[in-house]
Amino acid sequence: MSHRFDRGDIVEILKIIAVVLILFLIFGGSFLIPKEDRPITTVANISVCTYQNNEFKYVKQLIVDSDVYICGKTNKPSESFELILYEEKSGIVYADDITASPEKVIQYHIEYDFSPGNYIVEINGLRKTFAKSEFEVIKK
Repeated sequence: MSHRFDRGDIVEILKIIAVVLILFLIFGGSFLIPKEDRPITTVANISVCTYQNNEFKYVKQLIVDSDVYICGKTNKPSESFELILYEEKSGIVYADDITASPEKVIQYHIEYDFSPGNYIVEINGLRKTFAKSEFEVIKK
């Protein structure tokens, strides 16, 4: 007994091929790369810093009207992140997209008029928060 493919069988086979192709496009073939070989983005030592004497210095406390930078390191060059700045009482006060340097360094100048208070800065990727740091701004 031989079985011939009719039009309905061919449509079902094309549906299956389309689903497999869509899954491949969604996951970008990442399932073909062993998990331990996939690069994982990390951000370390994220903190507020100032620029003094031609170098960045990490600080936990700033004076109102001083230039504020966010400094840190990542394990991937030229990686893009979202920076979010929260004032403890007000919520989000500043947000921007930032990019690490080719040397895997984050040095970003925040142009915001800080008032005295406690702040939290976060560095986020598409799906998670990579790093978080707290700092205080005080009056002169």
